[in-house]
Amino acid sequence: MKNKQKILFPVLVVIVLFGVYLFRPQKQIVSPQNSTPPINSISPTQNLLSDQFQYQGQEGIDALTLLKQKTNVIQDSSGIVGSINGRKANSNQREFWSFYINGESAQIGPAAYITKNNDIINWKIEKY
Repeated sequence: MKNKQKILFPVLVVIVLFGVYLFRPQKQIVSPQNSTPPINSISPTQNLLSDQFQYQGQEGIDALTLLKQKTNVIQDSSGIVGSINGRKANSNQREFWSFYINGESAQIGPAAYITKNNDIINWKIEKY
C-alpha cells in the first residue's frame, strides 16, 4: 500500500500541474500590420476625469447623441457641453469643451453634425 501511495502522489501532482498549464489565461497576440490605434471607448459608468475624449462616428447619428451614448454628459441650460465623464470645464480657468471632426475644429454644433462611419470625433478641454 505504501508503494502505491509513493507512486500516486507524484502522478497526481503532474496531473494537477498539467491542468493548471492547460487552463491558464492566454495572452492575445496582435500583429503590428493589422493593428489600429484604439478609439477611447469609455463606459458611461467610468469617471476618468480626462481632458480629452475620442470616438468613431456612426452613419446617420449626430455627434452629441453618440457622445451621450458613450459617456456621462452634463450640458448647461443653453445646451453647451459642460462636463464629460465627470471632467467639468472650469469657467474660472477659462476652460471649455471643444469639438473636433476628423482633426478639424467643428464649424457646426455636435447635435447638428450627422456623423459618418469613417469620422473621428474628438472632444478636448481648451482655454479661451
